[in-house]
Amino acid sequence: MSSPVSSQRSLGHVRRNLSPELPSHTKSVERWLTDMVGRLRELSIPGAITRARLPGMVVEEYARFKKRSNSEHEYLIAKIRCPDGKPRFIRLERTVKLESQKDLGSIRHVASTIKQVSNLVLGNLPAEDTVTLVSGMPTDSEDERIESKTPQNPITLLDLAIIAHCVHEDSKNYNLLKRQCFWFGATISCLLEKNGG
Repeated sequence: MSSPVSSQRSLGHVRRNLSPELPSHTKSVERWLTDMVGRLRELSIPGAITRARLPGMVVEEYARFKKRSNSEHEYLIAKIRCPDGKPRFIRLERTVKLESQKDLGSIRHVASTIKQVSNLVLGNLPAEDTVTLVSGMPTDSEDERIESKTPQNPITLLDLAIIAHCVHEDSKNYNLLKRQCFWFGATISCLLEKNGG
């Protein structure tokens, strides 16, 4: 059985070593959770996942935004309180990667475009659900804030990663009418609200 002092050291060690799990570059939601859980296993501390759920890296606020362009893209940003006291911001979003078109204007291009639109509507293209470290919340002149919430109960960075991964697993394909960026952001927001009060 460990002493309270060694438990405190272990908890501090977990918190310090989790901070790299704020993505330094754009990652898939699947890779983010896998990396975070792998990092916890590397630390080899009994109950590390349970301890990581304690306050240390928690969601202070989350908000959904709509791009102020004709693309109508939506995304979610979470403000994370870190052990060093500095806030960090992560952006979660769903996109789809379409084939690049080099021979614009050709019959082949038209056929390929029709096929891609059909695949978007039918949900036959894999979604690209990503997490990215960003500098902060967008200003009102950049993008429109749809909603903003502050959790009443702590939601940890690990909780957020699990929620995002579960939403991704529910629908791995992008569907223009049912499972697009609006659905992704709204579903994560709804789950955060149910779990954080």
